[in-house]
Amino acid sequence: MQPGGPAPGTEPAQPTVPVLPGQDAAPAPEPMPALPAAPSAQVPVAQVPVQAAQGGSDKAAPLPAPPEKPAAPEKPAPDKATVKAAEKAKADAAKADAKGEKSQADAVRAEKAAADKAAADKTKAEKALVAKPAAETAAVPDGADATDLYYSGKRKLDAGDLKGAIADLRASQTLRPSARTLTLLGRALFDDNQLAAAIKVLQAAGNNDDAQLLLANVFQQQGKTAQARKVYEAFLKAHPDHPRATWVRNLLQTL
Repeated sequence: MQPGGPAPGTEPAQPTVPVLPGQDAAPAPEPMPALPAAPSAQVPVAQVPVQAAQGGSDKAAPLPAPPEKPAAPEKPAPDKATVKAAEKAKADAAKADAKGEKSQADAVRAEKAAADKAAADKTKAEKALVAKPAAETAAVPDGADATDLYYSGKRKLDAGDLKGAIADLRASQTLRPSARTLTLLGRALFDDNQLAAAIKVLQAAGNNDDAQLLLANVFQQQGKTAQARKVYEAFLKAHPDHPRATWVRNLLQTL
């Protein structure tokens, strides 16, 4: 404490103004108002440094490290027997696939070969029909028409004029070979009891449905069951959906 200063705990005395003679005493000065207390500073929590547990450092504490993922369990290595069995199964599957593809290819080739053979047989029969008419050639009147002769022969056959029907149908076949004309001519020959000639004509008609049925019937009339069966089977192969196919199948069971 400095000499002459106020005693501790006491406010300093206000200075007095000297009063000159002839002046009123000056009023005592009013005490100065107390200043408002300064608000306490509020520090955001996020900015308050966190002291480390040791050393009292003001640095922020590091975040905890994320937990490590547990390591996946190691798969046991397959033994030799398992590996060998898997390789064998894979090889067998490959062989089966290859065999299936080969079977399918063989079926396609067989189907194509059958279609080609049927087309070739049909062409061959048509060429033979034109090159070597099965029916005996007949004298053809001048200016005659194959279609007119065909229907003339049909009318005569229906009327029972077998000789006239055979003549007209042979003349029509000479002008324009046709499986339909051969079939009708074969019927006329069969009705006229010329069985050998009827067989020759009907065989030349090829796969014509009516010609095949009539030819099989002729063989049956002659007691040639094996030949009749062969013709019926050829009929079913060429015409599986024919209206008389069921009748033929039932008949074959009795031959």
